[in-house]
Amino acid sequence: MSKAEHLALLKQGVNVWNAWRADNPDIRANLFRADLEGMYLAGVNLSKVDLRRARLGKAFLRSADLSEAYLLGADLSGADLKQAMLRKAILREANLSGADLSSADLTATYLSEANLTGASLSDVRLDRTLLTGACIANWHIDNPAQLERVICDYIYLKPNQQECRPRLGSFGPGELVNLCQRTIATLDIEFQDGLDWAACLVALQAMQASSDFSSIRLRSLEQIEEGRLAVGLRLPAFADRDAVRSTFLQEYHRKLEAIEQQYREAGFDDTQIEAFRAASTDLGELCQFLATRQIV
Repeated sequence: MSKAEHLALLKQGVNVWNAWRADNPDIRANLFRADLEGMYLAGVNLSKVDLRRARLGKAFLRSADLSEAYLLGADLSGADLKQAMLRKAILREANLSGADLSSADLTATYLSEANLTGASLSDVRLDRTLLTGACIANWHIDNPAQLERVICDYIYLKPNQQECRPRLGSFGPGELVNLCQRTIATLDIEFQDGLDWAACLVALQAMQASSDFSSIRLRSLEQIEEGRLAVGLRLPAFADRDAVRSTFLQEYHRKLEAIEQQYREAGFDDTQIEAFRAASTDLGELCQFLATRQIV
């Protein structure tokens, strides 16, 4: 049977497909570059199927059998993979951003260079899972201790292979676990063109006054490179990181606009205001500023 025939068979439904797989266990189905986006495939048997570069975005694959499937470069963004069997599946360079992998079995799964941005990995099995080069930006993993059992030399904290950790060499014992434990509890927000400390602290205090964000705390301030600063926030368990980031930036820019309006009313022009902002990249200035402020 050709690829087109395999695809047509699958589109007849999971029951028809699974019955055909049961009757033809020696045939390796070919779904290379198949468009399965958004399909309902709960419980489907895709074990050992060639799914390279397949489009499975937002597909419903709950409890599916994808063990030993060849998913190199496949798009599984937003897919529902709850309780899916992914043992020994090849997911190198796959896009799993926003995918729900809760309670999935990832034993010996090959996730090298995969994009796990925003993916949910609660209660997963991660025995001998290969994670080297994967992007774990804003992923959700409830038990970082499970990462003791993975194989991983380095990871990326941002998409497009940005913010590699460790910066040099490979992870030592326990280092990946420690990193992910810190990542879960913190959120770094970067500022490219300086930072107004007063606006930053007012934004934080405004958030703390809300019942939704009352336990958020300022954790750190880091000068990443010239002109780039990162504000680190300590978050409560299971906080909505996207909501925290959005709310903080909204409050910050609201206060910043008010401060800049005060500058203009005092007679300063845009060039002078920009100079004030550029000067605020000096962390020494922040230390002096914080010495006169109480952070709750």
